[in-house]
Amino acid sequence: MADTSTLPRIKTEVETRGQIVIELADAHNSYHTWGPTQERYRGRWLNANVPSQQKDQDGVVDAIGDIPGIRIAVDVSRKRAVIFDALGLPEYADLLEKLTKVWKRARNEDCKPDKSTIKENMSDSDVKSWLRGMRIKLDNNQAIEISGRVPTLEEIERLPGKTRIEYFNSSAKARKYREDPEINAA
Repeated sequence: MADTSTLPRIKTEVETRGQIVIELADAHNSYHTWGPTQERYRGRWLNANVPSQQKDQDGVVDAIGDIPGIRIAVDVSRKRAVIFDALGLPEYADLLEKLTKVWKRARNEDCKPDKSTIKENMSDSDVKSWLRGMRIKLDNNQAIEISGRVPTLEEIERLPGKTRIEYFNSSAKARKYREDPEINAA
């Protein structure tokens, strides 16, 4: 029998996928914390989710319309992730102009899309952990798929690398990855 230990591992279908994009969105027009960056990002704003008693009397909120949320893109095959503001996309240029006029009137400031965050050369563990974060946001109705298909948790578990499960606990006793053994707190 031939020695197969030196043969490269065959990549799974998930590992050869291109870019997957989600948009932070829920039924409450909320901000969302993204574990991998430990930052809060604007979710999608839908006018239909604003109770009438919370809208202004001059109709500015209705005039603005719906606002897309921050998007998170992971390109699995390139091991690259981007967090970007959909307001910076060409298809939202008219909406951004409308928002800028309202924001300028209300706060005397320009309304600009949030700056993008780009993560290049991600480790297998980073890719796996970002995909898990995307899947959890979708499963908890805190995001919508924009393009591609976020893998299931079972598909993600089969990927190489470790799965980050704790981002916010800096204690040395905190279990950071699913694959790490439980740490006895005693």
